[in-house]
Amino acid sequence: MKSLPSWLACYLLWSATIAIAADPVLTKMGRRADGLPIVIAHRGSSGERPEHTIAAYKLALEQGADLIEMDLQLSSDGVLVGLHDTTLDRVTDIADHPEFAARKKTDKNGKSSFWVRDFTFAELRTLRVRHVIGGKPTLYDREQLIPTFAEQIALVRNHNAKTKSRVGLCPELKNVGGLKAVGLDLEAAFLKAVQDHHLEGDESLPVVVQCFELETVERLRSRVKLPLAYLVGSRPDDRAMGRVLEAADILAVHVKAIQPDDSAVWIKSLHQRGLGVIAWTYKDDLAQMRAGIACGLDGYFTDFPAAGVAARKTGK
Repeated sequence: MKSLPSWLACYLLWSATIAIAADPVLTKMGRRADGLPIVIAHRGSSGERPEHTIAAYKLALEQGADLIEMDLQLSSDGVLVGLHDTTLDRVTDIADHPEFAARKKTDKNGKSSFWVRDFTFAELRTLRVRHVIGGKPTLYDREQLIPTFAEQIALVRNHNAKTKSRVGLCPELKNVGGLKAVGLDLEAAFLKAVQDHHLEGDESLPVVVQCFELETVERLRSRVKLPLAYLVGSRPDDRAMGRVLEAADILAVHVKAIQPDDSAVWIKSLHQRGLGVIAWTYKDDLAQMRAGIACGLDGYFTDFPAAGVAARKTGK
């Protein structure tokens, strides 16, 4: 088993003095010292507000989420923005902007789209975000702007200062390899943001970094002193798990990966190897979330943070 870095060992020792039997992954995340699973607001409160908007983040804070997720992408001029898709068609009103009509590109599969990476930050700010999760529009549909990572950091920090809370951030680095191929270095931009915003060692603002690209997680292991989560759709095989254990603190799996009958045993085995387990992404199904909690999950993503908080109240 890999040894703990000195900063994390000290933090775990400190955590042990304020919590009884707190699960290791929770202390790494720095928020739930009471043993309850972390509730992560998936793209903010994206079931009730347009995803990745200040309105979605604010509502998630009000609803009691422990971590606020932000998918990070780069504008063509290097600004970190909150967008899940690599294209703008699904989540913005770009189709209503004739000035950008000529910017649509056709990919190798014959699909035409507007790519985030082809727009400057100033151009992205002329767009409005659509409400696409939750099944029904809200008063905020097509009114909210695309936010920056800096704005999200400031929002959560101000909330914590006003409420004496320790809500954290859960940034996800999206399409790192794809951006690198066109000359945009998302990793470098993120690491600069970590330094500029003093995200390392800030006990008032926990940060958990996540990515679907294991190579990125491996590189970040030696470059940043923050807990790292490897996102994956299914359970890694034994060969891949060796790399995961070396690089990551947390394994973030799709909810389908914890539905088999052996899920509790599987999660316990990962805990014994020093790896936390979180699941993505739940809707507002309390029964499904409670089933995950019963299996031993250390946290879960949900589009409905209020439901996520309610589920864990009776889920242990």
